Amino acid sequence: MTIQEMIAKMNPQMLSQGLAKISSGLSPEQLKQAEAAIKAMSNDPNGALKDLNTNQLQAELQNNPALIKQLSQNPELLTKLQSIIKGK
Repeated sequence: MTIQEMIAKMNPQMLSQGLAKISSGLSPEQLKQAEAAIKAMSNDPNGALKDLNTNQLQAELQNNPALIKQLSQNPELLTKLQSIIKGK
């Protein structure tokens, strides 16, 4: 099972909890890279995410299960986040 398949089967609460666990284990540089990737690939037509700092972005993702689900279905973003987490 790929990460994309796992994420597709998760409910929004599980995705939110996973995001919190992952972000707590990232270095500050990795967190900035992940933040930039999420903002760039969020399909955010209003640009509302681009002005959020790291804590605000994390809160927005935790409170917006539809956004998490949308992001989890973006294979390019998932690949980018995997490479950031692996430290590549």
